Amino acid sequence: MASTRITGIMSGFDTESLVKAQVSHLQMQIDRMSQNTQRLTWKRERYTEVYKKIEEFRNKVYDYKLSNKTSLKTAASSNESALTVKANADAPAGTHTITVKKLATGAQTGSQTVMGSSSNKASIESQFVDGSGNAVYNSTIDITINGKSVSVDPTQSLNELVKKINNSGAGVTASYDANSDRFFITSNETGAAAKIDFTGTTGVGEAFLKDALKMPVDSVTGDLAVIKGQDAEFDLDGITGLTQSTNEFTISGITYSLKEADPSKTLTVTVKNDTEGIYNSVKEFVEMYNTLLEALNSTVLEQKQSSYEPLTDAQKEAMTSDQIDKWEENAKKGILRNDSILQSIVSNLRTTIYSSVKGLGTKYDTSVSSTLGVNSTVVGGKYDSLFSLGLKTADYSTNGKLEIDEDKLKAAIEDDPDAVYKIFTGGVDSQGNATDGVADKLYDQLKTALDRINTEAGSAVGDKDQTSTLSKKIISNNKAMNAKIDRMNAQMETYYKQYANMEELLQQLQSQQDTLTNYLGSSS
Repeated sequence: MASTRITGIMSGFDTESLVKAQVSHLQMQIDRMSQNTQRLTWKRERYTEVYKKIEEFRNKVYDYKLSNKTSLKTAASSNESALTVKANADAPAGTHTITVKKLATGAQTGSQTVMGSSSNKASIESQFVDGSGNAVYNSTIDITINGKSVSVDPTQSLNELVKKINNSGAGVTASYDANSDRFFITSNETGAAAKIDFTGTTGVGEAFLKDALKMPVDSVTGDLAVIKGQDAEFDLDGITGLTQSTNEFTISGITYSLKEADPSKTLTVTVKNDTEGIYNSVKEFVEMYNTLLEALNSTVLEQKQSSYEPLTDAQKEAMTSDQIDKWEENAKKGILRNDSILQSIVSNLRTTIYSSVKGLGTKYDTSVSSTLGVNSTVVGGKYDSLFSLGLKTADYSTNGKLEIDEDKLKAAIEDDPDAVYKIFTGGVDSQGNATDGVADKLYDQLKTALDRINTEAGSAVGDKDQTSTLSKKIISNNKAMNAKIDRMNAQMETYYKQYANMEELLQQLQSQQDTLTNYLGSSS
């Protein structure tokens, strides 16, 4: 304890230095343990950096499992002002014709004449008055629109009625234009199913709609008119009388956006394979792959700075913050050099990239069945791997990076636009079973890589990790270090007590000597 730490007043000893010297062997052991914890922590942090890069690449690889990344199409309309088109990966290449007879519309209605309301729009009762200035409506107005009930008090304004209609769930939007003094209602959807139907409105509500809002009335029955929308009507590729409830719809992978209707005109839609888009997708993949490979290789091959060890607390006390940062930057280098997990991941990545896709190198005649009941007659095959498309390994110094033979890749895409899609997404073997493509293989393999790193470093959970291999080592090392610190502190306390006792004894001897000296001096 601090109370026993009496400095060498009597002895002249530097007690603090003596005690530290006596436990220096323990302090050295503690420093080594602290440095080991720091190395393990840095290693875990570096693993997490790699984990995030692999995870990011894997998420992007998922897109290559889908046709919209590697089976691209372009579509063009012969008249963009009347029709615009887009094509997804499922759209067959070719030419299509369409004649638009009608556009889809919603149901729309409103005041058939000016309502003739007063200038006082504060409330319904003040807005609608008779010739004597008396309120025409002085009781609750109940309206039914498309089966939804709306009620408004005449002391509320017409704008309140607008809000209640719009929030009723009737599928319509109402508005009131004070300048033109007219009320408008429009269905939220288009097509023949869209409607504005006041059926169920009676009494004051019916009178209000007819007489105040001037809604249209059926000329035969005298009831409030039911207003309906209409479907888009068109002929497509010789099939007549097709309908859609909206002016934008997708058929066979082509999205049509109708702008004008003219039964006398036939429009042409041309769908082509987007060879440039497919090429760019492959180029993007190569760039992503090379970026990840560079990150992995630079980590595995990074030279360790053996002269830079993690700093002890005593060393840090003698350095500035900038000096500490620069030192630790060097000390972290090569922390995962020749790491077996990362080396394995790199090796597996390269193997997968080089692999062929089963069922693509040989094709099977679908018109001929073997005795086994499968299509087995070989009719040839051309593209079954990324390398058959024109990808190749760059110079050896790049450690496996890919580069593209541009002419070969573009020629392959022109020759077989589906080749890239099939290589990434898979084929069908001689038994009729689906096979994994490069993207499928990579996606699964990268999951295994992430799991291995997570087991080693707990990268998926970060600082909360307590179960990974490195976390267990850190916990174990810290536990042993804390025990060593406790042991050292106990020994230091013992030494301080011993020195304190010595000082007290020397003080007693000095006191006795002083007493004797004083006695002898007085007796003489």
